[in-house]
Amino acid sequence: MKLNARQENLLQAVVKEHIKSAEPIGSVLLSDKYLKDLSSATLRNEMLELSELGYLSQPHISAGRLPTEQAYKYYVNNFLINFEIKKKIQPEISRALGRILKECQKQDQADVLTTRQLIKNLAKKLAAASLETIMVAFAPNDFYYTGIANLFAKPEFQNQDLIYNLSAVLDNLDEGLKTVFRQVEKDVKILIGSDNPFCHDCSIMIARFNFNNEVLLGILGPMRMDYETNLALLEFVKEQLI
Repeated sequence: MKLNARQENLLQAVVKEHIKSAEPIGSVLLSDKYLKDLSSATLRNEMLELSELGYLSQPHISAGRLPTEQAYKYYVNNFLINFEIKKKIQPEISRALGRILKECQKQDQADVLTTRQLIKNLAKKLAAASLETIMVAFAPNDFYYTGIANLFAKPEFQNQDLIYNLSAVLDNLDEGLKTVFRQVEKDVKILIGSDNPFCHDCSIMIARFNFNNEVLLGILGPMRMDYETNLALLEFVKEQLI
């Protein structure tokens, strides 16, 4: 269902603010910061309608609203902009990529172990830059991940049940990778919530790189992840390694 312009502006504001704050978003904040031409009363009515349409939820009566899985999918499909990689992290990522390319170009058959270690080092840099979990798959049954602490540190995963679920996800990463390994082509693939085979409480952005052997690189985080920053990271790496 296509939302009208006012609903789209409101939904975009709620998602952006929740990505930053991890808190329920209220009508007063939206009126003061994003939609200054609309009163908080008008916004409450609009938020109620978006809730009835399945885009927002309310954790309890006195709280603001939270984006649902449906809201994040609408946001990604309609508002996601591919920003340039942030200048403060570009040099370090560029150096890691340069070392990989140098190793691959050094000889016709680059040393596999050295290249793999360089890719793992790149994953660590990406985990630090994105504050998310990074997964690298060299084959459906051959993978590496780093930055798990970033995922467990997110506010939404302080619930003990969710921590248990995430631990189970890590124990079964190989099954998720088997599911997506051949599904990812040249474009970055974004799997949100119930579409994410690794965890229905998370989103993952995945890209495939075709240098030497095919490698899958994924950024795993909450549905509240910073999609624009993470997309910029993956696109930057893609440009260098394809």
